[in-house]
Amino acid sequence: MNISSLKATFTTTGKSVSVNGKAQQSNISVQDFSKPVKYLVTAEDGSEKTYSVTIKEVDDIGLILKTFSFLKANNPDLSSDVNFNIVSSKVSASLKYQKGN
Repeated sequence: MNISSLKATFTTTGKSVSVNGKAQQSNISVQDFSKPVKYLVTAEDGSEKTYSVTIKEVDDIGLILKTFSFLKANNPDLSSDVNFNIVSSKVSASLKYQKGN
C-alpha cells in the first residue's frame, strides 16, 4: 500500500474539514500520510480544532495498519491519548468536543 497517496474516510457534524487550507471531502481528498497530516475541523460556531493523524505501516503479520492513535502530545485539546487496536478493516471513533478545554 502506498501511504503517500491515501483517501481518508471521515464524518463530521462541523462546518468544514481542511488540510493546509484546502477543503477535504471524505473518501475523495488524497493525502500523503508518510508524515503526520494535520486536519483542521471548523465547527458551525466558527471555533476550530486541529487533529494530527499519523499512519505507520507494519508487515509482521500481513496487516498494513494494526493501531491508530490521536496523541494528546499532538492534539493538546484531548484530555488523554485515544488509541485503537484494529481487528477488522474499519475503524471509527467519536471524540466529544468540550468547549473551553
